[in-house]
Amino acid sequence: LIAAVRAFCQLMLLGYILVPIFKANNPLLIMLYAIFMGTVATYEAQKRTKYGYKDMFAHTWLALAGSAALVLTYGLTVVVAVQPWWEAQYLIPVFGMLLGNTTNGISVGLATTVSELAEGRQRIEALLAMGATRSSDSRLDPDSESNEHHRHGVHPGNDDWPNS
Repeated sequence: LIAAVRAFCQLMLLGYILVPIFKANNPLLIMLYAIFMGTVATYEAQKRTKYGYKDMFAHTWLALAGSAALVLTYGLTVVVAVQPWWEAQYLIPVFGMLLGNTTNGISVGLATTVSELAEGRQRIEALLAMGATRSSDSRLDPDSESNEHHRHGVHPGNDDWPNS
């Protein structure tokens, strides 16, 4: 019951925000709202991680909003061929769907990678002390034990990769 009331209130608030944006169909308002959507999606993707680092929010925002914006621009201009491409009734819902999918992918990859790096810190520091370079441990060698964080990042929960 509480979840239903919360969802109703959120949707009502969203309606009060979106109706003026849809009516105005102003590119500046639409882009500002898209930036807001990207910022909220970044917060959601990042809050699922156990660990963090200094500029994680900025990096996550660029990856999430940038990739979704590229796919959105291609989809609206080439595939759907909307004129103008920034029309609110198309841009906002499609961008929301893209952000939802992108948020899931980035949150899984981010959580796995950052956790593996934080929890494997001693191993990584030992490898660096023995002469490994910053990128030498990041090559995808399926037989190397030092690349375990890549296997989990690419195929979370599947320890048999690439043999599966």
